[in-house]
Amino acid sequence: MQAIVLYLYVIVRSYCAWLWLRLCRWIQQPPRAILPTSEYRHKIVIIGDGFAAGYGDYINFDSPGGLAKYLHAAMAQEAKIRHNWQVINRGIVDTDSSQWTPMADTKYFQTVFSKKEYRDADIVLVVVGSMDAQRSPPIEPEVTLRNIKSICDALTKKGKRVAVGTLCHSDIKAINVKHTATNKLLRDFCVDTQHDELPVMCAPDLAIPMVRRPEAKAFDGIHFNSSGYKQIAKDAMDVIQPLATAVEWTTWKKKLDGMHVDPALYD
Repeated sequence: MQAIVLYLYVIVRSYCAWLWLRLCRWIQQPPRAILPTSEYRHKIVIIGDGFAAGYGDYINFDSPGGLAKYLHAAMAQEAKIRHNWQVINRGIVDTDSSQWTPMADTKYFQTVFSKKEYRDADIVLVVVGSMDAQRSPPIEPEVTLRNIKSICDALTKKGKRVAVGTLCHSDIKAINVKHTATNKLLRDFCVDTQHDELPVMCAPDLAIPMVRRPEAKAFDGIHFNSSGYKQIAKDAMDVIQPLATAVEWTTWKKKLDGMHVDPALYD
């Protein structure tokens, strides 16, 4: 009886938490409030599953939640980042990698990047795959990699800088074995792209030891709580900061290339 009550509690609370997250995100980041990118204003869009959405984080009306909230705060404090950055949360709870491919029937990818508010993003974080092993039948690591590669290929062809998140650590051994295998494939994929014009980076890392502890987990025991997301965002800045400064440098370079210097000044 106690197990049934606990199960029902988690189901009801999960549903309410997702509704609350969506409401707060709609209030904090409605499409009309998302400004277009410009010379000194840039944009990061986060897509994927509940980890991308910030499910489990403590959220109120002035916050988009999760990685979007903590990455924005970390970027605002980073001295090497000079421009204004918007970090937009477009994650959807309980989605797997197959549902985010550009050709998926769910059209999640198309729904996001067909809208002018999101298609001008400079950087896209792809955080998906942690639900794949829980599907019936489970999505195998090689298929997860193929799905994520198709997402990344579509984004880089659009001129986006892309970072891919690893899968979370799971306390269930069978699931964690698949996550570990998938993470190796993802890291190898990122390494293989390093000589591309727009290499795919590996971040955020959802499997770092500091967020494996119960103190970093939300009520469902899977997603992170506020401290977990904050730690993940802090760790991800090692990758996000160089990506952001690379975007900013292209702006400066265009200005420098357009400058006309009078040769008489050097006579």
